[in-house]
Amino acid sequence: MIRREAVSRIQGEQQYSFKHGLIRQVAYSSVPRVRRRERHAVVARFLEETTTKTGESAATLGFHWREAGAIERALEYYVAAADHAGRLPEGDERRRTVAAKRAVAFQALYHVPDAASLARRVER
Repeated sequence: MIRREAVSRIQGEQQYSFKHGLIRQVAYSSVPRVRRRERHAVVARFLEETTTKTGESAATLGFHWREAGAIERALEYYVAAADHAGRLPEGDERRRTVAAKRAVAFQALYHVPDAASLARRVER
């Protein structure tokens, strides 16, 4: 069901993958939600210790922190990933799209705490 990859993205570590995406989906959905959040946090901490926090690593860290429920921490990494992606050559059409999405991410980073505070006040 899983296979050992010849090359790992993390030096000195072994990497595995599922032989098929459906196998991964079934395995993932069989883990209780609380346990998944815990495991995503473990993976995120591991990646913080073993990878750089720029480029592709930042996007992956953002994903795992988001799935762990640490939204603000995830946003910091998503912004770092957008910054890295924004370093496209001048004239590249994707540069403008990345810049716009980066602006939205910056706004979310600063307004998520405000929105959470407002939601708590409304619930009272």
